[in-house]
Order: sequence, then C-alpha cells, then structure tokens
Amino acid sequence: MSKLIIAEKPSVAKSIASALGASSRADGFYEGSGLLVSWCVGHLVSPMDAGGYDERFKKWRYDDLPILPEPFRYVLAPGKEDAFENLRALMNRPDVDTIVNACDAGREGELIFRLVYEMTGCRKPVLRLWISSMEDSAIREGFSDLRPGADYEALYQSALCRQKADWLVGINATRLFSVLYHRTLNVGRVQTPTLAMLAERDAKITLFHKEKYHLLRLMLDGAEAVSEKFTDPAEAEQAAAACKGAAVTCTSVKKEQKKEAVKELIVSENYKIDVNTAMPMRGRSIPLTSLYSLEIRNDSVISYLPYYGRAYSIPYGGGNGLNFKAPLKEYNMKLDKKGNSVITFTARNPEDKFDFRVKVYSNGSTSIDVNMQNRQSISFQGELDVKEE
Repeated sequence: MSKLIIAEKPSVAKSIASALGASSRADGFYEGSGLLVSWCVGHLVSPMDAGGYDERFKKWRYDDLPILPEPFRYVLAPGKEDAFENLRALMNRPDVDTIVNACDAGREGELIFRLVYEMTGCRKPVLRLWISSMEDSAIREGFSDLRPGADYEALYQSALCRQKADWLVGINATRLFSVLYHRTLNVGRVQTPTLAMLAERDAKITLFHKEKYHLLRLMLDGAEAVSEKFTDPAEAEQAAAACKGAAVTCTSVKKEQKKEAVKELIVSENYKIDVNTAMPMRGRSIPLTSLYSLEIRNDSVISYLPYYGRAYSIPYGGGNGLNFKAPLKEYNMKLDKKGNSVITFTARNPEDKFDFRVKVYSNGSTSIDVNMQNRQSISFQGELDVKEE
C-alpha cells in the first residue's frame, strides 16, 4: 500500500519527493519508496459567490442585504479543475491507504488541504507533516514523526472562521456602501481597518503645523532650570519678571544621559531598551502604546516585542513570535565612526533563529533590526533605559 503526500505547490512537492526517495516522475505526481507525492496549486477550492446561492443575488440590491449563506458552499477555483481532478484520482486509487497533508505549516495551508479533501469526498485516514524547513534532513525528520490530522481540527476551524468572516464582510459591506454611494467601494475585513489606520495617520501628518512656544531658562551656579512651554509670550514675560531678583530653591536635580554613561552600560552587557516604535518591512511605522522592551541580562536575551509582518512558517497555535527568553549568542559590540555603539548578537529557540543588530546613539536612542528565518524582518526604535542618578 502507498501513502499519498499532498503539498501546497509543485516546488514543495518536488523537494519532498527528492528527500523521501520518490524519484520517478509521472503525470501530476512523483512516485517511489511506497509514496506518491502530488500538489495543489494554491487554493483549488473557494467559497461560492453570492450569485451561486440565488439568481437574484447577481444584482446588487439594498433589500437583499445581509446575505447569510447557511450552510456555506464551495466551488472549484476557475482554471484549476485539472489539478483538482488529478488529486481526486490519486486519492481514489485502491493502493492508497493514507493521505499525508504536507501543505504549509499554518492556518492557510490547513484550509487549502481540508477543502480539497472534503470536496473529493475522501474518507481515508489523514496524517499531518508539519515542518518549517525544506532541507532534506528536516523533511525526513518530520516524516518520521507524522501526527494525526485530527490534532489540527481547531486550526482548520479557525481558518474556516477567518474565511467566512472575509466573505460575510466583503460581500455585504461592499454591496452596502456601493449601493448607498452609487459607485464601487470595496470593503474588506482586514483591508478597510488597515486603510483607515493609514488614512488617519496621513491626515495627522498633513494637518500637522508647527506651534511657536517660549521657554524660561534660569542660569544657576552649575545647573540650568527650564520651564514648561509658554504659548502666550505675555505669560512668558510675566513669569520672567517674577523671577528677577527672587530667591530660587532647588528641590531636585535630573542629570541628562551622558555619552560615557551610555557606553559603560552597553559594555556591561546588562541593559534594557524600552521600545516605542515598530517598523515592519512593508507599511509605515507603528507607534507602540503598550510597554515593549529588549533586554540583555546575565548572558540571556529577553525579548518582549510585537510582530507585524508575514510569517513563512509558524508553529501550531501561532507561536510566540518575538516574545521569548533565550541564551545570548555571538555577542559583539563595536563603535562606528561617530562613536555610536553597534551591537550584533543571535538567539535561538525551538520556533526560530533571531539575528539582532542594535545601534545605540550617544544620547541613548536606539534602533533595532531583527532578521528571522521563518518571518519577515522587522525594525524597532526606542530608548536605552539609563537610570537617573
């Protein structure tokens, strides 16, 4: 008997077949070592369009909203009928007793396989190949530890939930706003809130205007006192007049971060960076309102950072992203031509490998670049936590 392995795309199927010894190429699959290896071409099965449920839904009318299919129905993606029929034929072969889901290790990969499996009507047992690397050794190791497909039922249900939410919001909201405003207005569950964030940020930048203000400075013996901002010059003049000839009592002293203090803290390899801005590979900078940080303590990296970007491969359940504690490896610090500290180090956990590049300026401001194997790179900005003396 044979196992049928189904990958998400032809290139992945080729790598799996090569690693597992299925070296004979046939029409639409590889064969060898008791294995058949075939592939989807992305989504072969997609949700039915609204017009497929009822002829009247082919026209966009306000009175038909909301459209709430029950149950949801699915159709073959246009142009992918041959790929689907190839998989159906392979699943129905009498010598195939087990199906191995080798689609991408994530929610979308699970959905792609399950919809094909359901539409073919196949009822043969399913095992799951869950790998995050396409190296031969990783493929063979994953294949030796196949898990029951039922273990990923919750992941499949979450993918269905996401897909149905996209359909319900996209179909109903797009039709609603298009009918109300007499023009096509595409609305999406993710697209529209993201666009709103960008529009709000762009409006703030466009409408920003400089505000003139005044500061009152008192030059003392060995120190300087600076007032809060005065937007009214008359108030600034009045405060300055009140200070002339008056006795001054110093109640506290705040020392500014100095270049040497910052450098000494970096050299100690025990410090914390408070992060206030995230900069994904794509899109604009994201101000962070919650407390995030990157910390080096006792030969460990303590990363509590958000992640925005695309994950190529993530563990079951989504993983922890940039929220981890791991041993500090390959720590190196050098000074650039301007005297700023440039620090590189790596950290690794079961989920990914992280390469950090941190630049600390003399005033304590920092930039952080993080490169990962299984996710897109991301950068951050922040401030070195220098304790006040």
